[in-house]
Amino acid sequence: LQIAGTSSCVSVSGAGFANGTSVIAWPCVEGGHVSQEFSLVPVVDPLTGVIDFQIRPETAPASCLDIRGLTSIGVGAPLQIWSCLSPLGWNQHFSVRAATE
Repeated sequence: LQIAGTSSCVSVSGAGFANGTSVIAWPCVEGGHVSQEFSLVPVVDPLTGVIDFQIRPETAPASCLDIRGLTSIGVGAPLQIWSCLSPLGWNQHFSVRAATE
């Protein structure tokens, strides 16, 4: 997951996947690296019917990208790795849109 307009990627700090591991911006590794490889898994919100995505590390598919603390969802909210809480873990649901150039 490359951050639009930069040469940085979403990266799991230290390539560790335990609950609470920080997710950071880090220079993209040519050819990929385990800490920067993710899958998008569709999730339907049972309350709204909206389809969002969970972002899961390739090597830890039971873990999800998670907004830390449940209360901070704005710009700069810290991200971490946490066990997936499907389908009601709203802090693990993300929408995907194409980058514009």
